[in-house]
Amino acid sequence: MTGGVYPGLGETSPVEEEEKEKPPPPPTYADASSMSVDSDPPTTGNWQRGKGVLACNRHMLEYQLACDIWFRVGGSGGGEERVGAHRYVLQSRSGAFFAMLDGPGAERSEISLPDVQPKVLWQLLRYMYYEELDPNSDTVFELLALADKYDVARARDVCLSFLHGCLTEQTACDILETAHRHDDEDLDKECMVFIRKHGENVIQTEGMDRLCRECLNRVLTMEGLEISPVVRQEVTDRWARRQCEDRNCEPTEDNKLESLGDVIYVKRDERQSHRFILDSVTDRQLSGEDKDTAPSPPPPLYSELSVDSGGGGGEDVPDNVSVSSMSSTGSKRSLQSQYSRQHSTATWPDLNQVTRFKEMYGTADNDGTADAITFTVDSNIYLYGFGIYGSKKQGEAAFKVDTILTRKKRDLIMESIAIKGAGVILPVMFERPVKVQKGKPYTLEIYVQGPTASHRGTEGLSTVTDGRTTFKFSKPVAVKGNRTTELAGQIPRLYFMPY
Repeated sequence: MTGGVYPGLGETSPVEEEEKEKPPPPPTYADASSMSVDSDPPTTGNWQRGKGVLACNRHMLEYQLACDIWFRVGGSGGGEERVGAHRYVLQSRSGAFFAMLDGPGAERSEISLPDVQPKVLWQLLRYMYYEELDPNSDTVFELLALADKYDVARARDVCLSFLHGCLTEQTACDILETAHRHDDEDLDKECMVFIRKHGENVIQTEGMDRLCRECLNRVLTMEGLEISPVVRQEVTDRWARRQCEDRNCEPTEDNKLESLGDVIYVKRDERQSHRFILDSVTDRQLSGEDKDTAPSPPPPLYSELSVDSGGGGGEDVPDNVSVSSMSSTGSKRSLQSQYSRQHSTATWPDLNQVTRFKEMYGTADNDGTADAITFTVDSNIYLYGFGIYGSKKQGEAAFKVDTILTRKKRDLIMESIAIKGAGVILPVMFERPVKVQKGKPYTLEIYVQGPTASHRGTEGLSTVTDGRTTFKFSKPVAVKGNRTTELAGQIPRLYFMPY
């Protein structure tokens, strides 16, 4: 990501002291007398007399003495500049430079950086030679990218520290993307708090167009952030257009939809979600899982909900779950539960997933017809949810998904989930994860109501792996009217986490 001049940023910001157990930040030398060099530097004689190591390094760099490697910088939108450096210093300060100048092509004498401003390269070299680094608003993003490219970790850390004092409505999205890319949790949290506070002012900045899909999804699904449907549509449309430009394709509706990819945003309707089906789909009874031993999930996951159906043998219900079971006509039952919820939107980027269709072809009507698939897995997992195909029309669409997860004709989940979202594949997350045991068949049965025309998966795979966990899919034998198989239909994806 390249930097720019952002309104409201100061030119400099002091770097705060790190905690004692962490290495101290690189020093910034302000004593000009100790680092000064002659205005007319001698090229012979003992000019090194009276200078320390850093002062000698500075003299060699600033006056370009005995350089044996050259950078060609600039040239794209400005004049090219040739900057000299020394192999030994570069290799001693950067593993990336060490490999570059010691392996194949080590005889090179020039490195071309046409997209880097000369002043940015000078900032990085000055840090590498004598540990002087003073980021500013004009160069901090480009300097951070250059330090990252050549693995100058401490220079990168100074830039990230500088960004903590740079949050404005115009810069918040760029800083969030930077924090995400560098796994800076503190900076990421600070950005999200700022964006929540400043709402639609941030959402409508150009920085939203530069977010990756994951960060865009996090912002658009942020709890407590109110965004009007019109603004939300404008943001996703603009983002899709930017993706089309990057792919060098026309921003047609089909191309924009393809650019949106799997999911741009999904929001659960809390007024309708997390409620079990009240016998509207089936008169099966919700009962417990097999009593095979399995480890309890680590916080904040919840152990599997189970209700004794009359004969004992059900697992204990967690203390934070309140369960009631009521009989109705025809011995039908319904289950209601209340407990502390985790926010599933925050877990989507961290979950493992498998996608079982390679292509999409045709359409499917979301009229409440059954879509079901049976699967087994080769290791114990927590199943968090599944994906459904979104509307073929661009923009937000609302869906109601009646969901049943069955093991040995006993229902582990009976839940009606309402979501709104845009994208090709929309995540549908359970109220809480459920244990799935290895080698045992489970059937996921859904009834989707929503827009008339949705995508339909084809070229399905009966065996899918994420590299660690392998799923095997087959067509259920006892779901009436089921239009989904392992080869085509709905339920393109499963979201899970091993235990």
